[in-house]
Amino acid sequence: MVVVVLAGLAVLGAVVALAMGRGGELAAVRPDHPPSPLPDDRPVMGMEVAYLRLPHSLIGYQTDVADEVVRRLAAELSQRDLRIADLEHRVNELHHHLRELEAGEQESRDLDVPEPETGETGPVGGVL
Repeated sequence: MVVVVLAGLAVLGAVVALAMGRGGELAAVRPDHPPSPLPDDRPVMGMEVAYLRLPHSLIGYQTDVADEVVRRLAAELSQRDLRIADLEHRVNELHHHLRELEAGEQESRDLDVPEPETGETGPVGGVL
C-alpha cells in the first residue's frame, strides 16, 4: 500500500513539474494545412477570388485556411475602400478648383468686354 501511495505522489509531482514548464519545451507546431491560395506579393484580383477553391476537411472547409482567406480579403477590401475614398476626395477637390477657375475666367471675360466703337458700320462690320 505504501508503494502505491509513493508511486501516486511521484506521478503527481511529475505532472506538476511538467505543468510548470520544467520538463522541457514542446516541439514547434507546424500548420497541417496547405498555404493560402492567394498571392502574398501583390493585391488580390477579382478573378482569383472567383476561381478560389478552399481545401476541404472531413467536416467541411479547413477552418484555418478559410479564416486566413477571409481576413486577407477583408484587409484588401479595406485598403481599396480607403484608396477609393482618397481618390474621390481628390477628384472633388479638383472639380471645386476647376469651377473656381472657370468662374474667375468668366468674371475676367465680363470685365474685358471692349466698348462698341462709335460711328457707322459697313455691311461686314467694319467702320466706314
